[in-house]
Amino acid sequence: MAEKITATLVCDIDGTPDAEQVPFALDGVDYEIDLSNERASDLRGYLSTYVAKARRVGGRKIRKDARPALSATQPDRPAYVRKPSNPENPKIRAWAAENGYNLGTRGAIPTTVQFEYEQAKQKAAEKTPARKTARKKAAAK
Repeated sequence: MAEKITATLVCDIDGTPDAEQVPFALDGVDYEIDLSNERASDLRGYLSTYVAKARRVGGRKIRKDARPALSATQPDRPAYVRKPSNPENPKIRAWAAENGYNLGTRGAIPTTVQFEYEQAKQKAAEKTPARKTARKKAAAK
């Protein structure tokens, strides 16, 4: 058996159906309210006096007919998650500067530079003799 679920926006003030989502901001806080067409028109009319005298600082006009899709399967999450930086980056930058690469102090390090750094690190590890531990020294005596 198939089941179809329909979501209907209702006015947050009086509960009338067929509402629209009206976003607005005040004191640095973004809000969104579901209002009937009549109440949305009233709010826009009331704010028009203030909007006419205000300076626009960003954003773009939202089309009245554009409604976001309602989805229960998609949780709220940030659109972009910053990748944590590699703790080796300062060492890679220092090595790159010593070896003639001109890297800035910020930003992505090219993979070719990272690869060459790893190769140089491996070669240095192969050249360095292994240390004897205290236990091995005592056994050698």
